[in-house]
Amino acid sequence: MTNKPNFFIIGAPKCGTTSMFVTLRNHPEIFMPDQKELQFFATDLFSKNYITEKQYLKLFNSVKDEKIIGEASVWYLYSKDAPANIKKFNKNSKFLIILRNPVNMLASLHSQFIFDNMEQFSDFQLALDMEDERKRGKLIKSTVSNRKLLFYSDIAKYLEQIKRYIDLFGEEKVKILIFEKLLENQEKHINSISDFLEISRFELPSIQRLNKRKKVGSSILQALINPPNNIKDVMRTYIPFGLRRRTLEFLISINSIDSHEKLISKNLASQIRNYYFHEIKELERISQTDLSCWSES
Repeated sequence: MTNKPNFFIIGAPKCGTTSMFVTLRNHPEIFMPDQKELQFFATDLFSKNYITEKQYLKLFNSVKDEKIIGEASVWYLYSKDAPANIKKFNKNSKFLIILRNPVNMLASLHSQFIFDNMEQFSDFQLALDMEDERKRGKLIKSTVSNRKLLFYSDIAKYLEQIKRYIDLFGEEKVKILIFEKLLENQEKHINSISDFLEISRFELPSIQRLNKRKKVGSSILQALINPPNNIKDVMRTYIPFGLRRRTLEFLISINSIDSHEKLISKNLASQIRNYYFHEIKELERISQTDLSCWSES
């Protein structure tokens, strides 16, 4: 296949990847399919029938002469299988990683999981406290495709996740951006991505924050959007991937209400920062970025 993806936006979740995906799709030298979150290579997190190889490759049939062929799936960063799977698929791939203060990322992810009918504990602290129980296979809703998705503390261990890609592909193939820095100077960072991908720089309007925190309009409709796994397996067998995704996106759009971000207690925020303190210091070295803003918020 000549239209093989060679560029991946791989995470982290709730770090602005949707906005970046929409922005980069406008570049004339970049092709990205309409759908985000394909998760094809995250075989340790998603079932084989989530998207088949035939369905995945079909999404790139419309490639013309674009230099960069990409996709965006935020769970590739957390996945232990994805790096090797992508290496086998295309060893010349490049990767964009966007990271956010773990405190805000995890709180936002928790709210997203509540919206997605995956998280049963509305209290963020309680959800974190239940992680050991969940690693023993307890307190997992039937709507959760893989219990590892609820291991919050592991999801924010950016360092080991990044190293998996650097070890396999080399530092020159991995671009790391910091969400908070990106918001401060969007043009600078978009230009740095263009340079990283070796394509022309381009002018765009300000990056708009998409996929903001939201709450459910109807709990009944939300149960239909994310039903138990046995029902999803049947749907994946008989309903084509593209139709499933378009229907899902429509249902989510009519069942979403904008929601303000909940404040995290200072004590909990301090606990999370302390937990990742040494990791953040190493991330500063790897990303060559001052991350003191993560300790101030």
